[in-house]
Amino acid sequence: MKQLATQVAIAIQQSELYKQLQTLNAELEHCLQQRTQGSFLMLADALALSGDALALLADALALLADALALSKDALALSVDALALSVDALALEGTAKFNSLQI
Repeated sequence: MKQLATQVAIAIQQSELYKQLQTLNAELEHCLQQRTQGSFLMLADALALSGDALALLADALALLADALALSKDALALSVDALALSVDALALEGTAKFNSLQI
C-alpha cells in the first residue's frame, strides 16, 4: 500500500512537471514567434529602404545622363559656332584679298 502511495505521488509530481514543461514550451514558442516576426519586419523595412535607395540612385543616374546629354549638345553647338566663325573669317579674308587685287 505504501509503495502504491509512493507511485501515485511520483505520478502526480511527474504530471505537474509535465504541465510546467508544456507551459514553458508554449512561452518559448510565443517568444520565438515574436522575435521571428520582429526580424521579418526589420528585414522588410531594410528591403524597403534599399528599394528607396535604389530608386534614388536610378533617379540620380537619369539626371546625370540628362546633364551629360545637355553638355554634349552644348559642346556640339560650340563646335558648330566655331566652324561658322572660321567660315566667316575665311570669307572675310577672301573678300579682303579680292579687294586688294582689284
